[in-house]
Amino acid sequence: MNQLLFQRLLGSPHPLSADEAGARLRAAKRILLVKPHHKIGDLLVATPLLRNLRLALPDARLVLVAGPYNAPAVLDNPDLNQVVVASLHGPLAPLRAVPLLHRLRAERFDAALLLSTISHSASAVALARLSRPGFVAGLDDAPYGSSLARLAYDCVLAPPEDLKIHIVDYTLTILERLGIPVQDRRHHLAVTEAQRKDAEEILAAAGLDPGRPILGAQVGGTPRRPERQWPPSHYAAVLQRAAAELDYQTVLLGQESDRAAMEQVSQMGRKPTVRLVDLPFPRYKAVLSRLTFFLTHDGGPVHVAAGVGVPSYFVFLSTPPWRWAPYGADVHVWEEFGRSPSPAEVWERLKPLLLAAREENAARQGAMS
Repeated sequence: MNQLLFQRLLGSPHPLSADEAGARLRAAKRILLVKPHHKIGDLLVATPLLRNLRLALPDARLVLVAGPYNAPAVLDNPDLNQVVVASLHGPLAPLRAVPLLHRLRAERFDAALLLSTISHSASAVALARLSRPGFVAGLDDAPYGSSLARLAYDCVLAPPEDLKIHIVDYTLTILERLGIPVQDRRHHLAVTEAQRKDAEEILAAAGLDPGRPILGAQVGGTPRRPERQWPPSHYAAVLQRAAAELDYQTVLLGQESDRAAMEQVSQMGRKPTVRLVDLPFPRYKAVLSRLTFFLTHDGGPVHVAAGVGVPSYFVFLSTPPWRWAPYGADVHVWEEFGRSPSPAEVWERLKPLLLAAREENAARQGAMS
């Protein structure tokens, strides 16, 4: 869209400073949050913002507009009062936007925050502006080559001085610029009790005992990002040692596109490895939450595992973990990205973590009996 036209249609006539916007946000009773165009992992890195906003404003009504693809990351999030799923793509998007805007305007939001991080969406910004909140705030997108979104903000927030800081910290800059304290930098992905029970049934049906330690691994990955993938033979070696030396049950998780890699890992073992393919996201996150430990390489599953709090080891190969690895005491990472480790190198780091997780699992099972 032409910048001049965008500004005429959606531009802010009343710019606010960060201090003014922060004061109004802290007094807000109804807050609109917008992030409809990103993947599940990209929305999960924004969940620390949701948690800290809820901690700071426990009585505010928080409504998040998500897209059809990333909404599962927040549908059960207890920090939100409501999730609105909106498709803003395609030729019919303007028609779908009319009832959506009517619905959002009826809420009479006091503030709207754009949760975009690196990339920005003109349609998401337009949605926030046309919802007629008290004000719209978001990070300045000019450092990334665009000044379109900022034209519709009442409050243009300065991005971090270092644009390459951790992605969670980058997102939390929104709150920090508005004077909202940050207390928790971990991902948050809720799993309901019903989902946990369903996961136990799935594991049991696959021949696994939920009472004994289970090591899960996701061994495939996005076909267009082969540089991220650790070889199936390496996974097979580690899983075999976990089973033989530490009595771990093992299970492979993945999508249909991961099936070939999963088959390779399974064929390299003494007996076929249990495989769970194409689980719907609510079941996938619940199964992850019931594992004793999880192993994978950099990609979306990293953020899901961190969100449900399963102790994990992530082999980062092509993206810097200092920017993309989630925060958390249960998150452990191969930090020499750019160099693929051998199975022995990973096992050396993984074995003590698996021992500790096994002991914790035994203690938990003992407390339940």
